[in-house]
Amino acid sequence: ELEATETCADCPVGRYSSENAAIGPCTACAPGKANPNTAAFTCVDCTVGKYAELEATEACLHCPDGKANPSTVAATSVSDCSVTCPAAETNNAESTACESCPLGRYNPSPSSPCLACGQGKYLDFTGAVAETQCKVCVE
Repeated sequence: ELEATETCADCPVGRYSSENAAIGPCTACAPGKANPNTAAFTCVDCTVGKYAELEATEACLHCPDGKANPSTVAATSVSDCSVTCPAAETNNAESTACESCPLGRYNPSPSSPCLACGQGKYLDFTGAVAETQCKVCVE
């Protein structure tokens, strides 16, 4: 026997319906895909620099600090973020490549984020590897 309902429900985020997104049946997005919208007809592949390990994902995740994924579309694991950024670099905002730490930041370790110089210190060049390279501000 079918259950009686008062309203139709859109497919939730992370799911889609190829037939009628307003009434289903709703299918979970596969790993490597995501859907941030309700009532969707498809899921979207994760772009390079991102991944989705689970089904029914609302949004793909960026590679972690110090890692990049320059080529894999629809990545299904953080291990697809296979490029390890060296010291003095970290991944760019899109997690698609490594780039030098910006002004005011340094990175002593591979596969790590760039760190800010402490209060009262600065760096006037990119790609620093040590806090000792930070200069003291003079009043």
